[in-house]
Parts: sequence; C-alpha cells; structure tokens
Amino acid sequence: MTDNHLLNEVYEEPAALRRIYDAYVAHDDLALNQAAELLRKSAPVYFAGMATSEYASFSASSLLNGNGRVNFVYDASELMYYALPTLKPGACLVLVSQSGNSAEIVHLLEELDGQFPLVGLYNNEDSVLAAGANIGLPLYAGPQ
Repeated sequence: MTDNHLLNEVYEEPAALRRIYDAYVAHDDLALNQAAELLRKSAPVYFAGMATSEYASFSASSLLNGNGRVNFVYDASELMYYALPTLKPGACLVLVSQSGNSAEIVHLLEELDGQFPLVGLYNNEDSVLAAGANIGLPLYAGPQ
C-alpha cells in the first residue's frame, strides 16, 4: 500500500470485486434473486443516489433500457423534491449509498415511509438504508 488514499482504493478494487462475486454469484444469493424478481415485476424502476452512487446506477439503467424496461435515474434530492409525486403504484426504488446514511437518502426514506418496495445498495450494514430497505444488497467494498 502507499500513502496515496486514491491509489490504495484502486489497488483494493480486485479484492472488492472478488468479495462481490463470492457473495452474489458463487453462492446464488437469495437477496440478489429477490431484487431481480422485484425489478422484473415493477414498472417503472427508479434509481437514486448522490454523486458516485447516482452514477453507479447508469449501468443498471442501460441494461434495463436495453431490455425495454422503463426506468429513471435521479439524484436523490431531485427525486425527493421534484419527482416523488410522479411515483405510481407498481413502481419500485433502488437507492444507492455507500455509507447508507447519506442525508438525502435518509430524508428520502422518511418521505417514502414504506409506500413503495425498495432495494438498498450500501456498504454499511448498520446504516439507515440497510434498515429501511425491503431487500438489502451490501456492496462489500470495505471501509470508506
């Protein structure tokens, strides 16, 4: 390891990807299968996060778009302040937050108050998002 925090995170990526593979693919994870089933039956799917957590949603959005699935990616605060009234029955949300305690995500969970099924992607299993998600998918990324 080096004194450069960013470079250390880059060096850590192969190990993080192995942890994710081991947790979700090698062991046919129940929560991942439940999340996939929820996304299959929900329309539309709303993704939300802040900064890199928001950007991480674009790959999943592209995959859904390529399969004809209607979905939207929002900055969590934009979803909370401008798009919540547009959510319709049958929708589900995928909230992404490495800490699981981002202020916008916490506020969004309060506003949603369990009205829609929710998949949470987080790194901190003791977080507000982990507790508030119907289906939780830890990121296994290691300490932030």
